[in-house]
Amino acid sequence: MRRLFFAVISAIVAALFTFSACSEDGAFRFLSVRLKGGEGKIRAVAINEFTLGPSTTEVTLTLYYSATPAESFENMDAVESVHTPDLDIGRQLVIETDAAEGYYCAQAQYTVGDEPRYLVSEIILYNAEGDRIQN
Repeated sequence: MRRLFFAVISAIVAALFTFSACSEDGAFRFLSVRLKGGEGKIRAVAINEFTLGPSTTEVTLTLYYSATPAESFENMDAVESVHTPDLDIGRQLVIETDAAEGYYCAQAQYTVGDEPRYLVSEIILYNAEGDRIQN
């Protein structure tokens, strides 16, 4: 039973390292970015899900919009951007804007060592009420 517990914990730690960023300072980060809509608003949210070790996680979150279908945020207009010098574990960075029918995407930029990293949400079609339209 003890070996099984150790194996499960080891597998979880290995998976976390696979889906996150480990920096030169030895810190381990697991960040996420997502879109939420409703009540006439669109929200982009970046979350520091987990951090292990001493670190500062500087994050810039940008919300993108396009009235027409786009394959990448690079083909969309930046609606708004927000920055924090340190997104602590469990904290969120949020952008909220009035909904307009169209395509939305969020990007979180953070730095590991001197190397910039990017997390990008999927591009989602929302109506003017902020409700997701199947696309």
